[in-house]
Amino acid sequence: MQLFNFTWSRAFFLLLGVLPSVAGLVYSFLYSIGGTGALSTGWTGRYWLNLVEEKAFWISLGLSTLIALAVSLLSGWASIQLVLRWKSQLERPWSAPLLRLPMLFPPIVAAFIGYQWLSNSGLLARLAFLFGWIKEPEAFPALVNSSNQLGIFFTLFTLQLPLFCLFSWHQFKEAKVEQYLEQAAILGASKRQQHWTIAVPILWSRMKPTMLLYGVFLFGAYEIPLVLGQPYPGMLSVFLHNKFSRFDLQEIPVAYAGTLVYALLVFGVTLYFFKTPNRWADE
Repeated sequence: MQLFNFTWSRAFFLLLGVLPSVAGLVYSFLYSIGGTGALSTGWTGRYWLNLVEEKAFWISLGLSTLIALAVSLLSGWASIQLVLRWKSQLERPWSAPLLRLPMLFPPIVAAFIGYQWLSNSGLLARLAFLFGWIKEPEAFPALVNSSNQLGIFFTLFTLQLPLFCLFSWHQFKEAKVEQYLEQAAILGASKRQQHWTIAVPILWSRMKPTMLLYGVFLFGAYEIPLVLGQPYPGMLSVFLHNKFSRFDLQEIPVAYAGTLVYALLVFGVTLYFFKTPNRWADE
């Protein structure tokens, strides 16, 4: 009976989870090589060549990778430091619900909140003007719809940091870091040595899988880059959306080719993660 249930559950997962994704990738591939589509004239590789030769694609790919890495790594590092410095605060009953609060906001809501805070007419600009740090709200540094992409970074970082703090705190208790610190203190280690040679390496090694997988998620972020960023240079998701939504139907096969590149990159990173579970465990 157990084998029967396991077989049917696997078939159910393959039917509803894997098959639609594979069918979508196959259709995208056929569309990108001219095998199907409204203006299909036969098999061709010119759409892939157009994608490779397009400078905006490489800029978007690099920008998405940079933002995903920066947000994941800095969030992971900051969460470890906060957990180690505010252990007593995290033990209080109100800390966990407070850290879970940002998870209630969908990305599109977080994007509009970020716009209300970070734009030249937003809350931070008005506070800076109120305290006399700037002469007028318009003089506030450009964080929204600017080429520096800082609005995207700050919003994604703000959403991710509480989640990482919860995970770091869970790992702190699960790895029994407090006991290691107590033993190190008995042996004469200073507070600084306990922090940087014991606690940080343990938590950092345990945080790396989460940072990797969440970085994959950030790599494909769409709503926040769409609202807070520029169309060019934009993140890869915005670049592909613009390709799909243009009136030129010749751009759609190029967009499908870019979608396949994105899917292959995500699949490669995910496969690397699941193919090396022992490596993460050993670290």
